[in-house]
Amino acid sequence: MKNIAPTGIMIFLCTVLPAIAASEFTNAPYLNTAATAWGRVLDNFGGGGAVAYQLNNARNTDPARFQKFLSVVAYNDAALTLYDTLQKIDLNFRATTAPLSSRRTNCTYNLPNCRHAHRHMDVDATAVATYNRFDSGNNTNFRTRNHGAHIRATGYLTDGIALGVAYSYLDTQSRQTAPQTNATTNTLTLFSEYLGKTGIFINMGLAGGNTSWQSDKTIAGVLNTSAYDTDFIATQINSGIALTRGLFTIIPHLGARYARLYTHKHIDAAAQEFRKWWYNTLTGMGGLKLGYDFIGTWFLVRPTLNAGLSYDFITNGTEKITVRLLNGDRYQMPIATPHRTAFTGGIGLEFISNYFNIGFSYDLDIRSDYTAHTGMLNIKFTF
Repeated sequence: MKNIAPTGIMIFLCTVLPAIAASEFTNAPYLNTAATAWGRVLDNFGGGGAVAYQLNNARNTDPARFQKFLSVVAYNDAALTLYDTLQKIDLNFRATTAPLSSRRTNCTYNLPNCRHAHRHMDVDATAVATYNRFDSGNNTNFRTRNHGAHIRATGYLTDGIALGVAYSYLDTQSRQTAPQTNATTNTLTLFSEYLGKTGIFINMGLAGGNTSWQSDKTIAGVLNTSAYDTDFIATQINSGIALTRGLFTIIPHLGARYARLYTHKHIDAAAQEFRKWWYNTLTGMGGLKLGYDFIGTWFLVRPTLNAGLSYDFITNGTEKITVRLLNGDRYQMPIATPHRTAFTGGIGLEFISNYFNIGFSYDLDIRSDYTAHTGMLNIKFTF
């Protein structure tokens, strides 16, 4: 009989309180299951014991603090991983959306009726900076800043055919939302470009890369970090025609892209095991770029305006990420896949000569719940 009261209290603590806490997460339903699972982890036991102690202490004394702590410990970073990877793939291919630089000289840029020059290679470098925002609820929101550089080398086989290779490095930081995240991405791209005498162009590329993620989910001074990798591969084909009407340049283009990413299984410092997951997409794209040439003695300046639309015809992959705790309990985080339709628009300014080009561009990309601002500064040298 003496053990009845303590036993009843333990049953209440392990079942009723977790259930009460679970009812609090209306904006992120999966956290209800996470709250119940963490409520069964013993305090100060194993790698997650210190985190469990802080969670259970807040659960009993300050419900708002408990919600904040659990939203950090069980943060759903799938949306961050997915959107960031797809954006970096897009940035990597963006340079090959435009027509190949003409190998013909003594005329306005890319006009077909010009004498042949002796251009053999282009080398260009692009500095990139982005700001990205995602607000969809379900404990997936993020704010990220990316910065880095692309380096490309293009070799001409004929007047209208070129092959090239590109390398890019991008750094990602998330500081305005918890948890804080850092990531570094390395990408290698092989591409080919064709430009006909009539202005028709066809560009193709194959890219592969890796992102290394580091996340800090520390609560109440209890260190909780995690590290994991995402591998990705993508291929794209883009075609259009460069038309000139007086000093105006008009470039309509269409394309398609396939991308696949795979995130490895990993365990954080709180002994949460996040299972591996994958995602792929097939996207159709279309756009229009307009430019007007101000011609100097040996150069021209071209302000540009562009707009585009893309649609994901195929999107499939893992639907939920299973997370296993130290005691064997599990909860699942849903993967917030991007909405299928995306819009893009931007402005640019290009300084073009026979031996080097300088260009600046700003682009705005919009999906439902997601916006991305991108600035690029490009310098190209011709040999």
